[in-house]
This record gives sequence, structure tokens and C-alpha cells, in this order.
Amino acid sequence: MYKGHVYHKETNTPLAGLCVTDGRNIVRTDENGGFELPGWERAHVISVGALTKAHTDWYFMIDGHTGDFDFHITPAETEAGHCFLHISDTEITDGCGPWLQFVKRCVREENPGFLLQNGDICRIRGLENHWREMNYDTMGCPVRYTLGNHDFVNDRYGEYSYETRYGPVWYSFDYGNIHYVILPRKSGEAPSGYEYADSDIWLKNDLEMKEPGKKVIYFCHDVFAPDEDGFGTTVQGEPLNLKDHDLLAWCFGHFHIHLCNDLGGVFNICTARPDSGGIDSSPAGVRRTAIDDSGNLSSTLLYYDMKKAEEGDPGVWRTQLDGRVLYCAPVYGEGKIFAATFHDGWPKTAAVYALDAGTGAILWKTPTVNGVKGEIVYENGRVYAQDSFGWVYCLSAETGEILWKTLVNMNGYPHHTNQNVLLHEGILYTGCSRKVIALNAEDGSVIWESERIRHMEGCPSRFVRYKDLLIVSAQWYGIYALDLRTGEKRWENRGVRYRSSTTGVWGNFLYAATGNSLACIEGDTGTTVFSHPFTPVHDFNTSGIPVRNGDHLYLCTTDRGVVRYDAVKLQQTAVYPCQPSIVSAAPYVESGSCQAHGLPIIEGNALIYSAADGFLHIFDTESTNELHAFQTGAPLFASPLRHGDLLYTADFSGRITAYRWTGKKV
Repeated sequence: MYKGHVYHKETNTPLAGLCVTDGRNIVRTDENGGFELPGWERAHVISVGALTKAHTDWYFMIDGHTGDFDFHITPAETEAGHCFLHISDTEITDGCGPWLQFVKRCVREENPGFLLQNGDICRIRGLENHWREMNYDTMGCPVRYTLGNHDFVNDRYGEYSYETRYGPVWYSFDYGNIHYVILPRKSGEAPSGYEYADSDIWLKNDLEMKEPGKKVIYFCHDVFAPDEDGFGTTVQGEPLNLKDHDLLAWCFGHFHIHLCNDLGGVFNICTARPDSGGIDSSPAGVRRTAIDDSGNLSSTLLYYDMKKAEEGDPGVWRTQLDGRVLYCAPVYGEGKIFAATFHDGWPKTAAVYALDAGTGAILWKTPTVNGVKGEIVYENGRVYAQDSFGWVYCLSAETGEILWKTLVNMNGYPHHTNQNVLLHEGILYTGCSRKVIALNAEDGSVIWESERIRHMEGCPSRFVRYKDLLIVSAQWYGIYALDLRTGEKRWENRGVRYRSSTTGVWGNFLYAATGNSLACIEGDTGTTVFSHPFTPVHDFNTSGIPVRNGDHLYLCTTDRGVVRYDAVKLQQTAVYPCQPSIVSAAPYVESGSCQAHGLPIIEGNALIYSAADGFLHIFDTESTNELHAFQTGAPLFASPLRHGDLLYTADFSGRITAYRWTGKKV
């Protein structure tokens, strides 16, 4: 049996009605603040179900404790309408780094009820350091954590090192009009000290104790359900459906991506690293989620150290769209510029647009269910697009009317893609890196679906056609080829990993920039001909597309803009630098690096490319002198478009701009 009292630290008065738990049993304190728990054989921690200002006043480790468990806590001030900040997968070792100052600024400006780090603090050195740098005293608001797979450490049991520094691995508290529940990743890098079902049994007890009708938001390092029908489980032989207990949102990390979608009234919210690009090249940032007085949720991303977009060079014309533009390059057709936006929060404002190519006037706007992050296609009076959760659209280029619309089954966990759509001979290739779906471009009917490949991490690498093959890439997995007509996998290459760039096709060979190397692959067989590490070392893990012009090979980097190599000797021959990036969208690369993105354009002796520094750069390829730099005022992750004497850009703030450039040889 465990017993004790809970007192207000500042007044020493007893606190009645607070929940106290041993990880299995839950009781409320009486009018004197007293409690008694019957005990549980695997209990490690006794904790109070209240959000407190201090880091450690709300829990006691049972091991080594003598006497009663008397808590003296300072509960956080609460109000119905509030917001919280959400970060994840910080994976620190020696310290939090400069991004911590950005998070502190977000706390000052947003005044959140609390800040939550959603797991993967990272092994023993991370566990030792993180709480010292991110707590109430350093941040100015209550800070709580969750247990990730990299937070299990070989000690007495996997969670021991976490529990001694951060408290219980599952707990709950009420704040404003929300009941918050924190759950752990159930397995990780060291054996757990709990049975798999223990947290579920506690959760069932916790939901029985909560105030009836109070909405619930969960934090867990891992996703729970990929669709609206998946929020159920079985506890001690009895069904438990979280939607029957006022489930409002499930917040998670682990995947290093940013997403927010509505699954039948339940919000699935994932947040990537705050300091660097996500595995899928999501831009770095902190998530702010707000709850109004009526319990309605809204969510937005505060991108790492990105101020309000500057005005920049307005060009011939500039048009502001709702939402942002990530990797979706503008497309020309029928005297129009087609573009699409995304929104990783809620409510969403994403849409596909048609603009007059000469004036920038918006001709039509067709909202999409979710944001479009990858490139779209125009052909024969139709525009094709895919949003980030698999809705595929065929629109009339003239009016924006939806000719057909279908949801493809990406069979992912979670559903998410920033993939382009590829159109070839009446077949539209959609889906994501783990599963491709071929549709009839005329009516949207499914022609084939490829076999799902597990552990595929999405990236902005585009679908590419090579002869009768579709070339598909993934950040961690490598490259594989599907038969264009059947979807059968013809080959795979697992040796070309850690890459976001699109595979280049020259003759019978594929070229893939990966890490600091260039790999040459036989297109018919997938066999690696060579993998050449470059000197000096560059990081090619951007959304760039390699370009070959004669004997010159141009590659986008995360650290120097665009670099040129001799395509035969593979020796560096030129550098075309950009300024430090405003926001990072390169995996594990922090803001301030010099990132070039998209498809560079070669016109005579002119090299034109987009960069995350907010400029469209134009260089003389021979002298390497910069001829001009159009300042867009916001990061550029999408390829520029050339049509006539105009260059079109789509920047991260959601603006389409037309710049006049003669394109004369210099």
C-alpha cells in the first residue's frame, strides 16, 4: 500500500480531488489531500495527475523511498481557452543547441499552457542533458516529456533512466477544458520493465476517472491509428474504443514529419524536429495547437526562426495564394500558370489554382481536402494533383471543375505523401514511396497497385520514368523499379540510401546523389556501377534534381548551393553559392545551411536555380559570377518555371511571382 498527502507548496493547504496513481490504480485525494493506493507489483513511480510548474515535484520513485508519499506542488494556472507547444525527436547528446532559443522565443510570444517534448530525447546522454536545458525555469512554462524508442536504456530496466529524470512514462492531467493523457512507446532499444498491456489497463482506469464529457488529447511517441476506424483496442478482454471516450486528438512524433489531418472527427497530429528538416524534408519548426473556450481545436506550425516574409522583388506581377508552397513547382498550360498550396495545420486552406500567365490574376481556385506538397501535371486541358493524404484530383484546366476525384490506398502508417504525380500514355502514377497506385487518367479507376514495402520513408524525390520502368526512391530504403504496365517490382537497390534528390536519367544509366556521393546505376537491372564520394565533401540530400549539360553535371547541395562536376572525371569544377537558408527542409540539416532545391535551369551560359535563402539565383556558368538574384522574400523549395521571357517562382509563403529575364547568353 502507498499512502500520503498532496499539498499546495506555496500555501501548504491540502489539495482535494486530485488523482494519484501508481501506474495501475488511480484514486482521488480526500478533503485533507490524503490518498491510499492498494499497490501494484510492477509499480515504479507514484505521481499526481496535475500539471505543475516544477519538473519533479509531481512524482516520487518508489525504489529507495521511505515513509509516506507527501507531495508539495505548485499547480499551473489554467484557463479553458489555451494553447500548447509541441516538439519531438530532438535527439540531443551534448545539449539542445541554438534551436532552443527559438523555442524560448515561441514560448514568450505564444504564452502556452505547457510545452511538450514528444519522445526520442535520445539515449543516456540525451536523458541526462535535456531536462536541465528544457524545464520550467529555463523555458518560462511547464514542460513535460514522453518516452520514445531511443529513450529505453540498458539499466535496471529500459525505462529506469527516463523515470528517474522525467517521472512516469504514462500519466495524465487536466488543463483548461481538456484531459491530457501521455502514453509511452511500448518498446525500444532496451527491454521494458512493464508488460505490454500495463499502460492500456491504466488508460482504461484513467478514462473511467475523468470528468464525463471532457474531451481528451493524447500524446504518444508513436501513431495509434491510420484511419478513423482504428482507435480501438482490447483491454483485459474487453473492447476499448477511444472515440467512445471523447477523443479529440492524437499527437505523436517518431516519423520526423509534419502533418495534421482529421480522421472522422479525430485529429492526427505529428510534429518533426524543431531544428532541422524532417526525414521527408518537412521544414523545421514548432507546432502550436490551440483549444478555444468551446473545445474546438486549431493548429499551426511556427517555422524555425522564420520571420514574416519580406516583400522582396515584386517582379512583373506577384499573387498571394492561401497556404504555403513546398515542392509543387508552377506549371504552364493554355496561357495559365497552375499551382497548388499546402497547410500542415488546422483549419486547412489548401487548393489548386489557375492564374493568368500574363497578369497573375486568379482565374479559379479548387480547394483540396489536404495540402498538395508534390508536383502537379497539366496535359490536354486537364490538371492532375495529389494531396498529402492520397486524394487524387483531375481538374478542368479551363474552369477548375473536378472531373474526377479518388482516394488512393497508400496503406501507410501514417498516411502521408509529398510525392509528385507522373502522367504517361494515359496512366497517372500516384501514391508514395512505399506504395504506388496507377490510375486511368480518363476516369480515375485503378489499373494496378504495387505491393506495399515496409519501412519506406517518404521524400520529395519524384517518380521518374526510365524506358518501361517507374523509378521510385525513399529516404532510408533506397531505389526500386516497377513495371509501368503491371506494377511488378523489377529490381531494387538498397545501397543508395539517405537521399531526397530525384534520380537523373542519362542513356541507360540512372544517377542518384546520396549523402556526399554520386551513384551510377544500370537502369535495366538496378546494379550499382559505381558510388563515388566527392572531395571536397558536400551534402546532396536536398529536393534537387541533377542536371547534365554536355560534360558538366550540376548538383544541388545543402551546404554550398549548386556545385558543378566534370561528368566523366567526377571532379568538382565550379561552385555557384547561395546564402544561408531561412528555413531548413533538408533531413537532419539545420537552418543556416546553404540549400539549393528543385530542378536547376540551364540556358546557354546561364544557370538558374531556387534556394532556401529566398532568392532565385542566376549565374554565369563559365565565370561563376552571379548575373542576378531575384529576392522573393521567402524560402524557395519548388523548382522555377521558364516560359517565354518570364521566370515563375512559387515561394514558401504561398506567393507566385513572375520575373522578366531575357535569357541571353553572357
